Amino acid sequence: SGVKSNLYFATIGWLLITKKICNKRDQLITRIFFLLRGILHFIRLIYKKDKEHHLGFLMGLKDYFLKY
Repeated sequence: SGVKSNLYFATIGWLLITKKICNKRDQLITRIFFLLRGILHFIRLIYKKDKEHHLGFLMGLKDYFLKY
Protein backbone atom coordinates (compact mmCIF):
# COMPACT_ATOMS: atom_id res chain seq x y z
CA SER A 1 0.00 0.00 0.00
CA GLY A 2 1.07 3.60 -0.36
CA VAL A 3 1.27 4.32 3.37
CA LYS A 4 3.55 1.36 4.05
CA SER A 5 6.04 2.17 1.29
CA ASN A 6 5.93 5.91 2.02
CA LEU A 7 6.87 5.37 5.68
CA TYR A 8 9.46 2.77 4.72
CA PHE A 9 11.33 5.16 2.44
CA ALA A 10 10.82 8.16 4.74
CA THR A 11 12.37 6.28 7.66
CA ILE A 12 15.39 5.17 5.66
CA GLY A 13 15.70 8.63 4.10
CA TRP A 14 15.78 10.49 7.41
CA LEU A 15 18.34 8.11 8.86
CA LEU A 16 20.55 8.36 5.76
CA ILE A 17 20.35 12.16 5.76
CA THR A 18 21.46 12.32 9.39
CA LYS A 19 24.25 9.85 8.66
CA LYS A 20 25.47 12.03 5.81
CA ILE A 21 25.25 15.56 7.25
CA CYS A 22 25.26 15.26 11.05
CA ASN A 23 28.09 14.83 13.50
CA LYS A 24 28.43 11.63 15.56
CA ARG A 25 26.53 12.99 18.58
CA ASP A 26 23.54 14.01 16.49
CA GLN A 27 23.61 10.66 14.67
CA LEU A 28 23.49 8.84 18.00
CA ILE A 29 20.59 10.99 19.23
CA THR A 30 18.68 10.39 15.99
CA ARG A 31 19.23 6.63 16.10
CA ILE A 32 18.09 6.46 19.73
CA PHE A 33 15.01 8.51 18.84
CA PHE A 34 14.14 6.23 15.92
CA LEU A 35 14.72 3.11 18.02
CA LEU A 36 12.37 4.42 20.71
CA ARG A 37 9.79 5.20 18.04
CA GLY A 38 10.34 1.68 16.71
CA ILE A 39 9.45 0.24 20.11
CA LEU A 40 6.24 2.27 20.15
CA HIS A 41 5.37 1.18 16.61
CA PHE A 42 6.01 -2.45 17.56
CA ILE A 43 3.66 -2.19 20.53
CA ARG A 44 1.01 -0.53 18.37
CA LEU A 45 1.50 -3.20 15.70
CA ILE A 46 0.48 -5.84 18.22
CA TYR A 47 -2.67 -4.06 19.44
CA LYS A 48 -3.99 -2.08 16.48
CA LYS A 49 -5.97 -3.37 13.52
CA ASP A 50 -4.39 -1.02 10.97
CA LYS A 51 -0.90 -2.50 10.68
CA GLU A 52 0.36 -0.94 7.42
CA HIS A 53 1.57 2.27 9.04
CA HIS A 54 3.56 0.46 11.69
CA LEU A 55 4.94 -2.22 9.37
CA GLY A 56 6.39 0.39 7.01
CA PHE A 57 8.24 2.15 9.80
CA LEU A 58 9.57 -1.07 11.34
CA MET A 59 10.68 -2.48 7.99
CA GLY A 60 12.53 0.77 7.27
CA LEU A 61 14.32 0.57 10.62
CA LYS A 62 15.24 -3.06 10.09
CA ASP A 63 16.61 -2.49 6.61
CA TYR A 64 18.56 0.61 7.62
CA PHE A 65 20.28 -1.05 10.58
CA LEU A 66 21.01 -4.28 8.70
CA LYS A 67 22.16 -2.76 5.40
CA TYR A 68 23.69 0.63 6.19
